[in-house]
Amino acid sequence: MAEIDTAAPFASVKDAICMFGEHSTNTIQRAFPTTNALQLEKIHSLEEELNQLREEYTNIQNQLITAETATTDPLKELVETTIPLEESKTTTEFMISSRISSLELQLDATLKHESQRAQEMECYREEMKKLSNELKVLKAQHISTLDMLTSSQNENDKLRDDFVRETEIITSRHEQYLVEQENVAKEHMKNLLEDLLATKDMLTKANAARKKMEEEFQIDEGTNLQGMKEEFYNSTILIEQLKNELQDAEDKQEGIILAVERLKDELLAAKESERKALQRENDANIAMKSMKIEVEDSKFAKEKVRMMAIQLEDVNSKLKNATQEEQNLLASLASLRAELKNANNEVQNLKKEVEDTTIEMEEQINHLQDDLNAAVLRETKSKICISNLNEALQQVTAEAVEAKAAAIQASDEVVAKTQELEETLLHNQTLECRLQASIKETDAAKAAEVFAHTEVKFLRKKINNSMDVNRNGEDSITISYDEYETMAKKVIDSENLAKKRIVAAIAQADASKASELEISKKLESIKNLLERSQIAMKQAVQVAEAAEAAKSAVEGELRKWRSENEQRRKAAVAAVMAVGSTEDSKHDCSVVIGDNSFFKSGTIGNESTRGLSNGSPNALQPKESLAQLLRYSFSKDEKIKKNLLSTKISAYFNKRIK
Repeated sequence: MAEIDTAAPFASVKDAICMFGEHSTNTIQRAFPTTNALQLEKIHSLEEELNQLREEYTNIQNQLITAETATTDPLKELVETTIPLEESKTTTEFMISSRISSLELQLDATLKHESQRAQEMECYREEMKKLSNELKVLKAQHISTLDMLTSSQNENDKLRDDFVRETEIITSRHEQYLVEQENVAKEHMKNLLEDLLATKDMLTKANAARKKMEEEFQIDEGTNLQGMKEEFYNSTILIEQLKNELQDAEDKQEGIILAVERLKDELLAAKESERKALQRENDANIAMKSMKIEVEDSKFAKEKVRMMAIQLEDVNSKLKNATQEEQNLLASLASLRAELKNANNEVQNLKKEVEDTTIEMEEQINHLQDDLNAAVLRETKSKICISNLNEALQQVTAEAVEAKAAAIQASDEVVAKTQELEETLLHNQTLECRLQASIKETDAAKAAEVFAHTEVKFLRKKINNSMDVNRNGEDSITISYDEYETMAKKVIDSENLAKKRIVAAIAQADASKASELEISKKLESIKNLLERSQIAMKQAVQVAEAAEAAKSAVEGELRKWRSENEQRRKAAVAAVMAVGSTEDSKHDCSVVIGDNSFFKSGTIGNESTRGLSNGSPNALQPKESLAQLLRYSFSKDEKIKKNLLSTKISAYFNKRIK
């Protein structure tokens, strides 16, 4: 009679042990090194329970071996009655294997979820640290800006006070000086008028004396001739004295003109000092505006702090939810333990043959090795693609640097043009002051011309009167030719000076108008240059922003691609290691049922890794569905990522070309 194999169905038990054994904990610790202490304690407790289950399983297996040695003869007689039992066994094995696979999937999902939650918790903690550091920095910046504001306000107040004091002192001094000069000029004019009146009186007296002398001379020419000569000599002396007094008056007038020019220079200096003070005040106002902007930035920082506090509250709520989920997971783990115990009790009464499955596993390992080779080729291709993308990124960064340099150069040109504008405005102001001064000089020249005309008319009237007197009474004023020439030269010189001043004033006005036209042209050119530079700066900024956006997009795609490639590689390695562990376990149990070397701790991971490292063909493979899924995921994900990268890069370079 045939022997009945009472061994347990190895594949499902092996899968359960691999999932919850030491090798699984090692792989979990390698894949998720950031788990917290609670999760590690849970995993260790599960390991201890599974070790107990292993020991119980070995004891039961030993008992079964002893029972088998004692009951081989009666069991041989029961071979014919085992056919329905074997059918029921196959159905129960299928049901149990399906149940165990579902439990394994549930445990995988729970472990992955816990690892993800742990990673999220660590991310939240890092964000909390970053937010606290940002809060400290923002507080320090706020304090520094407030100090700068107070200092700038104090400086501005001091500058204003100094400016007001200087302007008051300068204006008071100039007012006093002007009042004094006006008083001096008035007194001098009064003296001149008095001297002129005295000279007129003297001339009338001289004319009256001359007439008397002429009458007396007609009466007695011989007797009074000597007296007439003396009187004529005295009259000439008086005329010379009057000429000297007029020359002194002219000298005093020139001194007054020089004093007025000095006053003008002092006024110009006062205006220059006032302009400098205004410029200081404008600089202080600009500093105040910058400090106000910094204060507004600090207000935005306060809003950021408030948002950070809200985010902290969200993180706390998420932590509470995570603790609740951990409690639910603990409850689910307890239920899963109970189900595992029931499954182990059911598995102890069943067996499974491994010879047919080993051949299929070897074929699948060969397929998986081919897939790994194809994956290596794909990795080499992806590295080449990454190098090309890096070169494109370097080109984009170079273009962004050039655009930034162009923007900086345009800003420097704008600063230079603004300085030229300010210089032209100052030149315009000086020209306006000169124009006003020239206008005043023309007014003075016109007044002098009017005065000279009046003097000429007066002299002509005198000459006409004298001519009439000579014609009527044959009387004549005896004036020397030199005196007449000097008086005529003075009149001509005064007229020429008035004309020259008028011509100079007109020329100066024309020059000021020409300078104003040149300044307006320069202003228009500067405005055009400013507009062009602003347009160029905007274009450069847009180019730089587009380059940075493209760079960030390409880097993001590269990060995604690398992370997904790494995940696929880890998943493939984990699958291969799991397949190797199934091969070693099945070989160990298929030789002799009494050999319990498979259930010893630490044999699965070591032997599976040895098999993979040596490349032995006897290593087992997973089922056909696993290999198909791996192939499909590799091909599909790589195609999708490559298509996305190619489309984004082509779109970016098309934009750049346009």
